Amino acid sequence: MSTQIPLQYAVLRFAHDIVTDEFLNIGLALYSQSVRYFKVRILTRYQRITSTFPTADGESYRRYAYHLQADFDEVARDIARGQISFLEELPNDISIILKGVLIPDDSEIRFTPPYIGSATNLDVMFEYLYERLVERYIDHQNTGSRSDDDVWQVYKLPLHNASVLARLQPISIPTPYETFEFQHAVRNGVWNLLQPISFDVANPGTISNKAKTWFGAVQILKEASVPHKLFMLLGKPHRDDRALMQAYGRAVNLFQSKSQQLDLRIVEEESAADFAREIKPLIESHVNDE
Repeated sequence: MSTQIPLQYAVLRFAHDIVTDEFLNIGLALYSQSVRYFKVRILTRYQRITSTFPTADGESYRRYAYHLQADFDEVARDIARGQISFLEELPNDISIILKGVLIPDDSEIRFTPPYIGSATNLDVMFEYLYERLVERYIDHQNTGSRSDDDVWQVYKLPLHNASVLARLQPISIPTPYETFEFQHAVRNGVWNLLQPISFDVANPGTISNKAKTWFGAVQILKEASVPHKLFMLLGKPHRDDRALMQAYGRAVNLFQSKSQQLDLRIVEEESAADFAREIKPLIESHVNDE
């Protein structure tokens, strides 16, 4: 008989107007003290928020949600090691952990009181709860595509399992024209830039335009003084649509045709686990040599 693991979870909510207290569910946190498990996922797409609250600043929300996600990810790594920087020991109550990152005040993002439960597989339970409490209420138009952050989730777990995720850090790459910000980078002689790019969109024209934009960006990056290699972690269209897949294929061919010239590597999501296993020894060999 499978063992039931006790758990607690809380829902993260966006409340734009503290007077009316209207809110949208925008994230989930799940915690089990007994197995040192803590996971949070925050919705970074803001279309539903700005549709519901027209005066909300979507870009500000996206930036804050992204940084909040990074803070929670760091806490999750600490909990897996059995300690949290701002607490002496792992608490019984998930609210104590959440308050350490997201201080309850009049901010727009809040969390609910904890709910209690149990499960045999915490990852499966997390995905079920996230879909039921957050994703289910996003309209079909928005769920028809994935953001770059959504695509990053595909690569994130294999990188974590390969002990690579914890080594990643943000970096700025200056060029004569503009400075590029990368959230996931690791150094092994040169900076390896891991950039998720979603081509899981609604129409072929969007794929073409996004591919051209990134192709131009890569050529500008070539002039950076910081030695680097760019890994494009692609997300392909999920809809069974011939035109979308053809546009995606042309985008992949465009990048692959210039991959050596531009210090570029294409990775597709079905190869996420292979990529994580491949990059792990390259990074570890550099760390051991330092």
